[in-house]
Amino acid sequence: MKLTEEQTMLLETAENFCRERSPIARVRDSLVEEAHDPQLWQEITDLGWLGVAVPEEAGGLGMGFASIVP
Repeated sequence: MKLTEEQTMLLETAENFCRERSPIARVRDSLVEEAHDPQLWQEITDLGWLGVAVPEEAGGLGMGFASIVP
């Protein structure tokens, strides 16, 4: 399946965000410590990622489930 331009931009943004804000060592540490970073979660929320697959009429981005897991 070929990604749309919008999906490609979302994927690139997510990759960069995760690389910068949540490197693998940090993820591993949080799994061991069962830690939750409210600031990181707020940044994810502010980016609108929680609404990627939610229809626009319901307040989401309306990009569908294919945009969640390309």
